[in-house]
Amino acid sequence: AKVNGVNVEATYLAVFEEVDVTILYKVKDEIGGTVTPGSETVKVHSGVAAGSTAKAETGYTFVRWEDASGNQVSTDLHFVPQKENNVIVGNTYYAVCTENNVTINYAVKGGVGGSVPPGSETVKVHTGTAQGSTATAGDGYTFSHWEDASENVVGTNLHFVPEKVNNMNVSATYYAVFTENSATINYVAVGPQGSGTVKPESETVKVHTGTAAGSTATANDGYEFLGWYTDQEGQNAVPATWVDANGNIIPQKVGTMWENTTYYAIFVEKEVTINYVAVGPQGSGVVDPTSEVVKVHSGVAQGSTATASSNVYKFVGWYLDQDCTKPVPAEWVKDGKIVPQKEAGKMWQAATYYAKFEYNLTSLTIDKAYAANYGNIDEFQTFIFDVVELDAQGKETANKLTVTVHGDGQVVIDGLTVGKSYKVTEQTGWSWRYNNTGVSHTNGIITLGADASANKVTFTNTRTETQWLDGNSWCNNIFK
Repeated sequence: AKVNGVNVEATYLAVFEEVDVTILYKVKDEIGGTVTPGSETVKVHSGVAAGSTAKAETGYTFVRWEDASGNQVSTDLHFVPQKENNVIVGNTYYAVCTENNVTINYAVKGGVGGSVPPGSETVKVHTGTAQGSTATAGDGYTFSHWEDASENVVGTNLHFVPEKVNNMNVSATYYAVFTENSATINYVAVGPQGSGTVKPESETVKVHTGTAAGSTATANDGYEFLGWYTDQEGQNAVPATWVDANGNIIPQKVGTMWENTTYYAIFVEKEVTINYVAVGPQGSGVVDPTSEVVKVHSGVAQGSTATASSNVYKFVGWYLDQDCTKPVPAEWVKDGKIVPQKEAGKMWQAATYYAKFEYNLTSLTIDKAYAANYGNIDEFQTFIFDVVELDAQGKETANKLTVTVHGDGQVVIDGLTVGKSYKVTEQTGWSWRYNNTGVSHTNGIITLGADASANKVTFTNTRTETQWLDGNSWCNNIFK
């Protein structure tokens, strides 16, 4: 331009200023971290870029720096852009941060009791959603709860989904806790009231790891322990190896687990035998029954009846001893039948009672009568009789006795056996004054009955001479 209206000679200089450029630093997609600073302005040629430092937020990991075209320009946290053709370019650079993955583990505490599918899962820290795991109890176990590594309870439902911590999924291990089930073993005494006891009456054992302590069966006085059974009817005995000689049962697992079970100790009332024995001559009598069995507490004796085998014998009584010196109480016996009694509050004891039989004895009367042709028989006249026992076939035995009768009297022979047969014979040939002219029983044979008054044999004599002797008067001298 003119100076004061005139052009003047002058030199003019063109002045150029160096351009500033701005470099921007950002977090890609604006998630996962920070960059400091977010921008800087430098001279295009002379400026020196200071760069920016990327910092990943929790749950993210810095990966790289890239340009706007997505090209990787650095993997260092601190990035300083480099000049391009000796100039600094105003570009935008992005710090790339990726979201971390975390693994959540699910396990069974102690390794026993059940299963937890799935056993693990991997999720994004921030955006991931945990699916969780479902606890399934094994046989003999019950699910209790979920807990963390510090044994804090975190869930009581079978399906467990971990919650985020400060809005983040965190790596952790969670444990499903299972408790071993228990089974109850009952021990029951079966039998008459008061027959026995079992101690203990029950116990509880873990179904897998438990060991039964068992129970002891004890019979009370007068009762007997039969054994341990799986049924109260006593049909199915437990294995013999479970029970010792003292009645102790120590059950063992049947199968893989203990189950609720009841075992029965069977008690029965003891029994004793009461014997009834006939004592006396062989074949003299019988007792019916010969024995009976009674329960020692509740039993009632039916007794036995003594019966003589024939009228040759008679029943004498019941006795406590075989020698028949101690009779039983009189109130026990009626009409030959004994019904033993036990003392109140006491038990029946094994016993033997003896029925005594003996010969049924009677007497035999030998009577002298006369024919009244010459008057009475001389009272001083002696008559002699032989008495012989006969056997069952009517033959004479060696049992013989001789008796005498004076005048027209009689003689009574005691101690003879009822039912036996005897032959009575008057000796003749010694008297010259009397002849035997008759006897009341054929051949003088009589079978004795129990009625002694009917046991009589009568001999009738006739006196032939009064005092004078003739040629026919003679006798045998038997009184040598």
